[in-house]
Amino acid sequence: MSLVKTIGKKLCIADVASRDEEAADVVEFKWNHIRDPVLTEPDDEKEVDYVCKQSIREIFKKTGLQVIVKMATIELTPEKPDFPMGSWHVEGQMNEHICATALFYLDSKNITPSNLSFRMQTSNYQDELQEITGQNEYNWLERVYGTELGPSLESSPCIQHYGSAETRQGRLLAFPNVFHHRVSSFKLEDPTKPGHRRFIALWLVDPHQRIVSTGNVPPQQQDWWAEAVFGADANTGDMPPEILELLGEHGPAKKSQKQNREQMRGRKLPTEIFEMVKKNGVPTRGLMTPKEARYHREELMKERSRFHERAEKGWENVEYFFCEH
Repeated sequence: MSLVKTIGKKLCIADVASRDEEAADVVEFKWNHIRDPVLTEPDDEKEVDYVCKQSIREIFKKTGLQVIVKMATIELTPEKPDFPMGSWHVEGQMNEHICATALFYLDSKNITPSNLSFRMQTSNYQDELQEITGQNEYNWLERVYGTELGPSLESSPCIQHYGSAETRQGRLLAFPNVFHHRVSSFKLEDPTKPGHRRFIALWLVDPHQRIVSTGNVPPQQQDWWAEAVFGADANTGDMPPEILELLGEHGPAKKSQKQNREQMRGRKLPTEIFEMVKKNGVPTRGLMTPKEARYHREELMKERSRFHERAEKGWENVEYFFCEH
């Protein structure tokens, strides 16, 4: 009997010790994951001299600056009252060399407040920070730097968020193109009435690079060309009347455009040449109709969407590894 009692006592002691160990593990787990870090105060503010040491105007006086301009209007109606959240992106692609963005919000009417959020990719080499943290003891750093360093999948994208700015009427936001940015959703404030937002985007091309622009490529709008050639102030006196008539039939020329008899005299084409022109048409190479311009715009938007998707995957695949050191 005494032997049995002794064994029972030992079993009870072991059971208590096991529970104590489990309780200690729980306490340690909580301490590691939910304790409040002691956050040090930021360094004293240092005076920053924002005076430009060298005049940018003088540096680029000869070459000038290239700026891509976009004017946009977002119209909301009771039938379409919401504008969805945008995607994270940087502006332009490699061939555009955009280095900075300026957004001016011209006008907002009957829409709810929205904001523009910013984030930036950081280096995945954080040796100095890894040295001061223990294995899986980095959660306090997440609170200090405002970013995830290792969730359940034992890794996290090297992206740090920098907050947001409200995009209210009259505000100008300017920022370098190293920031990913995303506009928040907004909707009609009064869903029974229409509303809108209008803004201007200015994209600064790297001043040290020159890209193909309107300085190299002439206007391609067919209606502009038609107005210049066949408009009210245009001189069509040297144009054979048959050509003017064909152009009027096919669109570029206005059918109301007429030549007087003096202009028509001596300008008639030989019948054979006129039939050849009539058969083959009057080419307007290098010019676009509104339909063709819309097609090329849609193709450009598709290309940029694919680029943004690839870029997003690339950003997400660069990760911190605070769990493996």
